[in-house]
Amino acid sequence: MIESPYKGLRAVPWLRTSTEWQADTSLPAQMGEIEPYAEREGIVLLDPHLMPGVSASIRTNSEAAVQAIIDRKLGGEPIDAIIVRDISRFTRSGTYHCGKLMTMLEEAEIILIDIRAGGVDHELTPAFRMLQSSQDQQFARSNAFNSASGSRQSLEDGRRTYCTRPPYGIDRLYLNSEGRPLYLMRDLGHRVRVKLDPTTGDELHRYGPGDRFKKEKHERVVLVPGADDRVEVVRRIYRLHFLSRKGGHVIARILNDDGIPAPNGEGWCSPTVLSLLKTTAFVGYGYASMYSKGVYAMQASNSPLKVTGKQGHVVRQIRPREDWYRVECEELSNYLPEDVRARAIEFQQKHLDKRARGKRLPNEPTKPGSKRTSVGWKCLLSGILKESNTGKDMRGTTASKGKHEYYRLARGNSAPSSKNTYANKLIPMRPLDREVLNHIEAILCGIEDLRPMLVEEIRSQDQARRGDPREIERLHKEREALKVKAAALYEAVDGPFADTVRSKLDALGERKVAIDDRLVEIDAGPQLTEVEIERMADGVLADMHQLLDELHLERDASLRHVCEVLIDSAIADVEARTVRVSFAVPTTMLSRVDVCPTTSRGSEPTRRTNKWQRIGLGTLAVHLPKGCRGSHWDRWKPMGCNGCRRQRKAA
Repeated sequence: MIESPYKGLRAVPWLRTSTEWQADTSLPAQMGEIEPYAEREGIVLLDPHLMPGVSASIRTNSEAAVQAIIDRKLGGEPIDAIIVRDISRFTRSGTYHCGKLMTMLEEAEIILIDIRAGGVDHELTPAFRMLQSSQDQQFARSNAFNSASGSRQSLEDGRRTYCTRPPYGIDRLYLNSEGRPLYLMRDLGHRVRVKLDPTTGDELHRYGPGDRFKKEKHERVVLVPGADDRVEVVRRIYRLHFLSRKGGHVIARILNDDGIPAPNGEGWCSPTVLSLLKTTAFVGYGYASMYSKGVYAMQASNSPLKVTGKQGHVVRQIRPREDWYRVECEELSNYLPEDVRARAIEFQQKHLDKRARGKRLPNEPTKPGSKRTSVGWKCLLSGILKESNTGKDMRGTTASKGKHEYYRLARGNSAPSSKNTYANKLIPMRPLDREVLNHIEAILCGIEDLRPMLVEEIRSQDQARRGDPREIERLHKEREALKVKAAALYEAVDGPFADTVRSKLDALGERKVAIDDRLVEIDAGPQLTEVEIERMADGVLADMHQLLDELHLERDASLRHVCEVLIDSAIADVEARTVRVSFAVPTTMLSRVDVCPTTSRGSEPTRRTNKWQRIGLGTLAVHLPKGCRGSHWDRWKPMGCNGCRRQRKAA
C-alpha cells in the first residue's frame, strides 16, 4: 500500500462563495467534498477559512485571505496546507495573480491541495494551475458581460427599475405581465425585507439577512410611495432644509431627538440626510448607468463595455452624461408637496451637473496633495485620539473663524442628539499637542536611562516564550516513542485484529497531534544569550535616537510619525476635558531588531516566528481647562536634551 504524500499534514479548508445567498448550500457542499478526501489521504483538517459572498475576481480578496491564514501560522497554529475543492474557489483573477498567491504560500511553507485535480503535486502542477486559473478568469469575464447585457435589457424593457435597493420611504410594487399588482417589497432596515399584500398591507413573508428573494422573469417592478410614516419623515426633511434652512447635521439631530430610526434602523447622521435630499426619485425620475462599479464589464445601450483600469480591481467611476439612462417614476411624481418640489428639483439638478463634470464620488479618498490631505498632517493626533464614550476617532476642526484648532468627534458619520452632549465638546489642539510632544521628547532624551529596563524586559519575554526545557524534552521523547509503537502496529494492520489495531493507531495519532500542538504552543526557540539581549536593546535605542532626530526636524509629517510609533493609546474624556496618553515601545520595533534565528524547536511541519509584547514607557494625563488663552496656543518648540536646545549630541 502506497502511503499518501499528504498523510499527517494539517490543512485549512478554503470555503468561498461569490454571493451570500449561496453560503447555505455551497459551503456545506464544498466541505462535503473536502472531508472524505482528507480522511482518505490522512490529512488533518483545521478550522476552515470561510468567505461567503467574496468575489475571487478581486485580487485583494484572495490576498487578504491568504495573508490571514499565514498570520494564523505565524501566531502559532500548525498549518501545512490549504485545501480547496478546485482552483476556481481559490482565485479567478488570472495567471499572474495566481502565481503571486502561490509565491506567498511558498514563502510561508504552505502548500495548496486541489482535490478535483487529484491533489497531485509534481513538476507540472504549477503550469496546470496557471492554465486553469486563466480559464477560470475567462469564465468570470464571460459571466460579467452576460450579466451586464441581461441587466440592461431588463431595464429597457421596464422589468426592473433604475435602482436595486429603493430609497427610504419608497417601496417596490411587483406587477404581472398584464399590469396587475402582485405584492409589495419593503425594506425595514438591518437587512430585513417583508413581502406585503398590495391591497390589505398584510405581511406575506419576511426575509432576514442572507435570505434570497428572486423575481420571476415575467414580473415588472415600479417604485411607489412607502409606509405613511416614512413618507412623512422624507417630506419633513425636505421642509426643514428648503423652508426652514436647516443643514444636514441639525436635521439629523432633530430626527434623533424625536426617536425616529434612520433607514438602517439606527441613528440619523448628516450624510444620510443629504443623500435623501439628492435622491431624484422623490421628484419622479431616476438615472441608471450614472456610476460604474465593476471588474470586467459595465452596462451600455447596445452591448456591454469593457471596464478599463487596473486588472483584478473594482473600478468605480462617474460615466459620461450621455451614458446615463433616465427612468420615469410616474407613481412618485406627487411624492413631495408643491411648496418644496420646485426647490428640490433645482437643488438636485445642480448636484447632477456636478456629477456630470466628474466631481468626486461619495466616500472616495481625496487625491494626494489636496487641501484636505495637507490639513491632516497639521492635526497631530487625528485618528490616534479616541473619544472615551464611543471609542471613535477624533478629528481636527477649527473655531473662532479659524483662529484656533480643536479635536472633536467627526460629525459626518456620527448620530447627533441633544442627549449626547459629548458629541459637540471640543478639546484644544495646540495645548494638547504641546504636552504630548514635550513628554515624548523627555522620553527620547532620557532613553539611555531606560536601557536596564529594556534589557530586563527582553530577557523576561524571551524566558516566557521558551517555556520549560524539561517539559520540551519529555514531549520529544514521548513523540519518538509513539513513532516506534505506530511502526509496530502497522505490521499487524492487515491481521485478524485489524479493527483493534486501527483504533490504537487512531489513538496514537490523536496523542501525537496533542504533543505537536503543545510544542508549538511552547515554541521554545533558541535561548537568547546576554550578548544578543543587549544587542536587541541597543537596536531599540538606535531606533529611538532616530525618532529623536525626526522630532527635532519640527516638520508636521515627522512629528506625526513619531506619535504614531510611540503612542500606544490616547483616550479623551471630553466631559472632564482630560486626555490620558499611554506610550510604549511597539512590537514592530522589537521584531525589527530581533536577533533570533528564524527556525524553531516546534513540530517539524511548523515554522513560527518569535512574538514580542510591547514595552510600556509610562502614561501622561493632561487636563485642559476651559480658559486656554495666550501662550497655550503657541506652536510646540523642542527644549533639547539637558537644555541644549535641539542638539542631542551636546547633551
